[in-house]
Amino acid sequence: MNQNTPLEMNVQMTIIDNLGIKMYSNLAPVLGELISNAYDADAELVKIILPDGTINASSQIEITDNGGGMEFAEINSTYLSLGRNRRMDPQTATSPRFKRPVMGRKGIGKLASFGIADIIQISTSKNGIETEFTLNLSEIRSTPIGAKYQPSYVTKTVPAEKTGTTVILRNLSRTRAVSVDQLRGRLARRFSCISPDFQIELNGTAISPEERDLKSRCTLLQEYDVDLADPKQWRISGWIGAFENQVPSDVSPGVVIMVRGKLAQEPTFFDAPTSGWINMAKFYILGEINADFLDLDDAEDMVLTNRAAIDWPSDAGQAIQTWGASEITKMANAWGASRREKKEKVIRNDPDLSKWLSTLSRSEKPVADKIIKALTTDGELPDARVIELASFMKESFDYQVFRDLASSISENPTPDDRKVIELFREWDVIEAREVYRVAQGRLVAIEQLEKLIVTNAREVPELHQFLASYPWILDPSWTIAYDETYYSTLLKDHFREEESKPAINRRLDFICLGAGDTIHVVELKRPKEKIGVKELAQLEEYVAFVRQRLGNAPNGRSYTSASGYIIGEDIQDDFYTRDKILTLEKSRMYVKKYADLLSMAQRLHKDFADKLK
Repeated sequence: MNQNTPLEMNVQMTIIDNLGIKMYSNLAPVLGELISNAYDADAELVKIILPDGTINASSQIEITDNGGGMEFAEINSTYLSLGRNRRMDPQTATSPRFKRPVMGRKGIGKLASFGIADIIQISTSKNGIETEFTLNLSEIRSTPIGAKYQPSYVTKTVPAEKTGTTVILRNLSRTRAVSVDQLRGRLARRFSCISPDFQIELNGTAISPEERDLKSRCTLLQEYDVDLADPKQWRISGWIGAFENQVPSDVSPGVVIMVRGKLAQEPTFFDAPTSGWINMAKFYILGEINADFLDLDDAEDMVLTNRAAIDWPSDAGQAIQTWGASEITKMANAWGASRREKKEKVIRNDPDLSKWLSTLSRSEKPVADKIIKALTTDGELPDARVIELASFMKESFDYQVFRDLASSISENPTPDDRKVIELFREWDVIEAREVYRVAQGRLVAIEQLEKLIVTNAREVPELHQFLASYPWILDPSWTIAYDETYYSTLLKDHFREEESKPAINRRLDFICLGAGDTIHVVELKRPKEKIGVKELAQLEEYVAFVRQRLGNAPNGRSYTSASGYIIGEDIQDDFYTRDKILTLEKSRMYVKKYADLLSMAQRLHKDFADKLK
């Protein structure tokens, strides 16, 4: 090699922007691409070193593997050649040493690092020569159109047995600290090839195969090794299961799809219908499906460019989606039946209730059974609350208005039926006329909310006052809630908005409602403003701020916990937003649409009023 020979990359900024910076903004997918490169280079060990604490200008991320490395000529012909599909050549379609079917296909994964870093330093050794070169985003941007980018490099002689590659990412775009435990879980689930033959080490500790063994932790489990109903014999294998408790925060619920030992689809529920038990069961269900036919060397690639989603509209994608939606529904129903059965045992094993149920006549028992079924539709309802509602059923069973309610419950009750029973419990069915009057009053209030929404919530004080006066719009169980201006003022003072910020992008208002022992932080967004990951992160900050200041407010009321709501109308429909919403729900933070609040309140209270007529 002549020392004057340049390294060259023929690149267009639109490629880096669209296939690197914009497509990869999270750490796990970026590291996933670098780990894949190491796997394809026959590495047996990949070591990742992450910075501790808050990231600053000097922070860096280092990824080292003991793979085959690259010679100088290979860097130019392979690494710096964008869009090269190594599978087109049978000689390179498998790794040279271990004959692994390579994960890479599109030749653009190396651009992923620009999604989180401006400078990429690569040091690679092979055949006694180490080459170190640096890709600098600002230099690439300044390269004249039509010219080739020539990164600076140095070479030196090293022992012949030294092979492998080290990638150092600098000028990181993120500032918040990395949660190593959470990242371990995400990387563990991203690679099914983790084994004694291929290890990933994070800050000095190896990710073990057991860490990705979620299957053994499932209390419900269905395993698969089948062909989809298609003459092409699309083979899938793997499992779908459900945890006893909610999936932990470091693992996203849903089913991942693996191709060649690597994640090809982020956790999904296959667009299964959200009816029945699925809305609740989705926090418990997860799985892993292997579908190598989505990425065959001699067939069209069915995995999208970011290697985080498959091509759902394709024939293969539609076949998997149809199958997966059916299996998710089956698992959700099995989970629901299991939870309902446990809750029903709580009722039937209670001494007082068991004795009372045994005294019912033949015609009365089906009525009680239907109510019990409605009370046990929510597997999350605490046992004490189940007993409380069942005891209310026992006390109210002789009243005709309660019998009428029971007769209106469907044969397959939903949580809404249980909520109606809870409303009876809260308002005392014995005073049926007063309950009817309250229900009618609530319907009038709902009409007011509809008018506020139609006017695009321009009357901020009115909307604020409305929620303070009618907190049950957010949660039917909030019969009494206090407008805690003390906490609202704290938030507004601490999180001031810039005057220069366009009015359309400003939040409408904060309102803090105290219900029971909990402060509920409610942020009102304008209906036309989109709610995305940024807005959800802000809500997380607001709730964390309030949680640090819990205790006795100046009014003498004491609160021990805090939850959050963000209310708007337009929610971004992308994986990261949906994933963030699921994560926040586990920490009692929720996203609500104005229209959905209105629809739920109208349906629940109109049905309720109709039942009492």
